[in-house]
Amino acid sequence: MADQTALDIVAKSRYVSLTTFRKSGEPVSTAMWVAPDNDGTLIISTHADSWKVKRLKRDPRVELRPSTAGGRVSGDAPVVTGTAELIFGDEGRDHFVGLLRRKYGIQQRLLAWMESLRKPASADRVILRITPS
Repeated sequence: MADQTALDIVAKSRYVSLTTFRKSGEPVSTAMWVAPDNDGTLIISTHADSWKVKRLKRDPRVELRPSTAGGRVSGDAPVVTGTAELIFGDEGRDHFVGLLRRKYGIQQRLLAWMESLRKPASADRVILRITPS
């Protein structure tokens, strides 16, 4: 693992802790799925009305660390800092969802199917494209 950069480790992690920042500067972390894109960015999908999206509209700074599904981060976990771009609508959606499907396979498909039972598919989703610093 010594050869891997923090970005490589985060991109290959099953779950990451995504940290966004409140107006006060207080960090708020959430366990998320992440997939690397070919251009060096990282992709996350989340609900458009989530608090993290509201925080990112005000302050696009993020930190990513490998974590457990529950968001637990080990003390020596590498940190990737970056800036999140919010992508609403269908612009590039197939490409971004394809990245998540490749990494998470049936889990991603099941999640999308369960969400489609409640609401129109992807109507309330936003893509976070994270550019590492």
